[in-house]
Order: sequence, then C-alpha cells, then structure tokens
Amino acid sequence: MEEKLSQDSMNAFVIKTRRYGSLLRKYLLSSIACSVLISVQIFAQDEEESYKFDPKNVGPKTLSVDLGKYHGVSHVSAKTGSDTDCDGSAEKPSASISHALTYLTKAESGKRYAVLVAEGKYSGETLSLQPYVDLFGGYDASDWSRDIFKNPTVLDGQLKRRVIMGANHAKLDGFIVKRGRVRGKGAGILCENSSPDITNNFFIDNMTYAPAGWDPPKWHEVANDGGAIMCLNNASPNISNNIFNGNRTEIGRGAGVTCDDHSSPIIAHNVFSNNVTGLLDFARSAEGGAISVYDWSHPKIVGNVISNNESLNSNDVGGIFVALWSSPVIAGNIIVGNIGADDGGGIFVGGQKHHYGTPLDPLPPKEDFLVRILNNVIMGNDNGSHNSGSMRITMESRTVLKNNIIAENVGPVYLQRSDLLLVNNTITDGLYHTETKEGLVPGVYRNNIIHGLIKTETEVEFTYNNLTRGYEGEGNFIGDSQFVENGKKGEAVVSTFDQRHFLTSLKLLKTNPLNEDYSGRVIRIGEKWGVISSNDSEKIRVWGDFSRSGYSDLADFEIMPTYHLQAGSPCIDAGQNDTAPNWDMDLDRRPLNGGLALQIDVGADEYKP
Repeated sequence: MEEKLSQDSMNAFVIKTRRYGSLLRKYLLSSIACSVLISVQIFAQDEEESYKFDPKNVGPKTLSVDLGKYHGVSHVSAKTGSDTDCDGSAEKPSASISHALTYLTKAESGKRYAVLVAEGKYSGETLSLQPYVDLFGGYDASDWSRDIFKNPTVLDGQLKRRVIMGANHAKLDGFIVKRGRVRGKGAGILCENSSPDITNNFFIDNMTYAPAGWDPPKWHEVANDGGAIMCLNNASPNISNNIFNGNRTEIGRGAGVTCDDHSSPIIAHNVFSNNVTGLLDFARSAEGGAISVYDWSHPKIVGNVISNNESLNSNDVGGIFVALWSSPVIAGNIIVGNIGADDGGGIFVGGQKHHYGTPLDPLPPKEDFLVRILNNVIMGNDNGSHNSGSMRITMESRTVLKNNIIAENVGPVYLQRSDLLLVNNTITDGLYHTETKEGLVPGVYRNNIIHGLIKTETEVEFTYNNLTRGYEGEGNFIGDSQFVENGKKGEAVVSTFDQRHFLTSLKLLKTNPLNEDYSGRVIRIGEKWGVISSNDSEKIRVWGDFSRSGYSDLADFEIMPTYHLQAGSPCIDAGQNDTAPNWDMDLDRRPLNGGLALQIDVGADEYKP
C-alpha cells in the first residue's frame, strides 16, 4: 500500500531538496559564487534557535515557594525580629539577613535551606550569598504570606558599598537592590566565578565609580563595569524577570548587566530602562548602556524589554554592546528608544578588540565565534552621528541576522568589515555595507524586505529581496510589501507612574478606545519610545516611567504596526529556501504555503492565511 506523506514531511522534503540543489548550482557557477557558497555554509550549519517575545513573561512576579523541598527554613524581619532573641522561626525571626545566614552556616552541610525575608529595609555590610541557601523577599511578617509588590523588601547599599556578593547554588528572589556604590565592578551584585539565580528583583540606582587615578594611555580600556550586575571570570548566573532602572557607571561598560572573561549568563525576560554608562568617561571605555558582552562571553539575551538606555561621552551603543570574540544569542527582545553617543543605538557588535600598534587577533573558527541576532523588534533607536541607530556591526564580526523587524530607527543598518548573513529580515531604514578585508567572505542578503537606500561598497550576494529601489541580483524585485495596517494613533492622558510595578498608565480618550490586545507592541509617546505591557479598551500600561517626560495632561501616542504581510503581498512565496529559518518571527512554521507554492515568504513574517 502506498504510504502518504504528511504536509510537514512533504514541506521538509521540498526544502531539503531545494537547499541541496541550490548549493550544488552555486558551487558550479564561478569562483566568486564559490566564495559566497562558503559564507552560506558557515552560517547554515548553525543549529536553529527560535525565541519569541512573550509579554506575559516579562518583569518580576510573585512566585509561591515550595518550602517542603528545603531541609530548613529561617525567617527574617527588620521590623519584628531580633538577632539576640531568635530561633529563625516565624514567631521569633532574626532581624538581619546576615544573622540568618550565619546561623545557617552551622546547619548540616550539603542540604538546601530557604530564608524568608519580610518587608523592610536591610542595610549594613555587603551581603554575601551562601551556597545552597535561597533568599526570598516580599513577605508579610504578620502571617508570612508573600507579595513582592505589597511587601517591598529592600537591600540598601546606602550609597556606600556594594550590595551583594554572589555564590554558586544560591538564589536571590523578590528584592529591591538599590543604592549600591563601589569603586570597582558590580555595584549591585558581583558574580565572580559564581552563578546564582537572580530572579524577580528590582535593581534601582546602583553605580560603579571611576577607577582611582584613571588616565589610560589608550581608548577602550577595561574599567569599572557592571552598574547593577557584573558577571566575571566564567560566571553564568540566571538573571531573569528583573527590572533594571536608573543604574549607571562613571567609567565602565554595562550599566545594567556586564558579562566579561568567559561569562555566559542567561539574561531573560527582564526590563532594562534608563540605564546610563560613561558619566565621566572621555576615553571611550563605557559602551553598552543596558548590557555589555566582552572577552569570549556567550550569554543568551532573550525576551527582554530594552528601552531608553544611553551611553554618554563618545561611547558606543545605548542598548547591547558585544566585542572581543563574544558569541551571544540576542533573540526575541524588543529594543527601542536607546541612544549611543557614538556608534549604534540599539546594538553594537565587534569581533576584534581595539588594537593600538599590536597585531590583530586571528579570526576564530565558526564553532567558537558566531553572534546570532534573531526575532528581535528594533525601533526608534539613535546614535550621535545619526548613521547607525538600529545597529553597527564591524571589526571582523561573524554575525547572522534572521527574522528581525528593524524600523523607525535613525540612519541605516550599518555593516562593515565582517562575515554577515542577513535572511528574512524586515528593514525599513535602508542598509549600508562598507569595507572588507582579506580573509572575510562576501555578505549574503536573502529574502529580506529592505525599504530605503541600499549602499554597498564591497562584494555581496544580494538575492530574492523586496526593495523600494532597484538593485542587481537574482530574484530581487521592487514593489510595495503590503503590510497589514494595524498601527494605532491617538491621544491619551498620562497618569501617575506605578513605581512598584514599573508601569505607566495611559488613559485613552473616550473617542479612541482600543478593541484588541496590544500587549508586546511598540508604542511612541510624544518623542519617547516604550513597550506595552497590557491594555484594555480604556487604558494602556507601558513599561517604564513616562510621567516625567515633559507631558502635562494629554500626549500623542502611536502604536507601531507589526509589519505582518497581508493577502496579496508580492512577498508571499517570493523567497528562496536556502539558508532560510525554519520559523518566522512569530514562530510560525516556514513555509506555510500561504500562496500557491512551498516557497519561503520574503521578510520576517510568513503570511498565515
């Protein structure tokens, strides 16, 4: 009996056949095409990783704690406890966390313990986490119920000291970590060769001071990085569902989180807003207003809101900085409204560090060095010279970009002197690719929607792209992409900022109700950019503080479109399957056969009938 193939199996068979066939054809074409083929193969061998921004899983949550899995539980209350007359019980808690931790060091080793900390302010000496001890904040000392928003539990550096030292096999959950100050690295938390779980916390107003006697002979030296969190020397903590707001460095990278010296944390589902690097830096050693990734570090930066962060004084990039052979996965984030004083507003990627009179490093092999930028929304970013608002990729980077929405930024996507693969992106800002060098292969641009000016000053393969202006290359076509018109404009009253939940509410005028779910969408309020947490028909809640943005009562707002394709778009079934991702920006399967053929659609969205 004849076996019937499923639709998914048939799709996979067609894609695989076309990919191998196309690769063979390219191999036979010419020496130039052969070099392009090598570039395609470098990236095509990479395992596909897909992430989608989830607005319901962003920022801190109050989680229930299963105390049954702990060998012992100790209670702490600054208001009702005592460090002299206590036994760690709910009835007789300690008054300080350090006392509770000292008490637990005498407990049976190798067992796991929990410390429940009630509402209040805790300060004094720097708190050192302990292995196999989990700290949970947000408790009501009267009944030991938990709500991290109603019962704020503050770890206060008092503008005098680092707040916390990390430890392996430890957890910090449900705290406000604020006012850390250190003339060193990591004013909120320093994780040096340690990897705790850092979840559901608020990091507010932490700052590293400039190194003593700072007068470097060269630019781009390593200084006091990590305004809120520093991951150093093979540290790989789990940093998830936190708020990072108003953290700074005087001279140092990464006011929110810094990864350095082979550190590979998970940085997921956080909100980074209003973090600033380089307050006193004129030697360009303070890149990455929100996040810095440096020196062979390989974090996963996924599902975050990264909004309105800034680097000052000729430093690069307000959002995410990557350099010195680091290989992050940057996926499923919304990166909006960030400003770099020099290069890049949203993202900066470099391979080499800056060399002054010393030989360049050899380019590492692909298995050791590959930056992946996947499924992100990058909008409204800018930089000092207005030439690379969304991103700058340079200095022998090896980078793949797939399924990104890059729109409404100032200046083009700026690409330079790197191995590059751009597939199935939607770019409305134009594109500038300049300069190459010996040892780098030509860039590959395939299945992209690119509106605006395209300028290339080096050899590239440019095929199957939807353009608004002509460009030579197989399968390229000019025409309106025909996006779904699902943006929204109007006026709203900006109400008071809810500091505990880190949300600003916009009350809509009665003439302008919302009739659908806009959570996870990008919004522009006046000249400031944000991300919608949730909405109903009368109110929009936006991550961050918009109450001090110069608005009095009414503010114009615009909810940006999603750049999905509508029926009849010329981009449907117009792409080439070689090197295309298996999923689109919404994690819909490619191809969906939205038209008449099993061909990939052009752009970040696969049309879904």
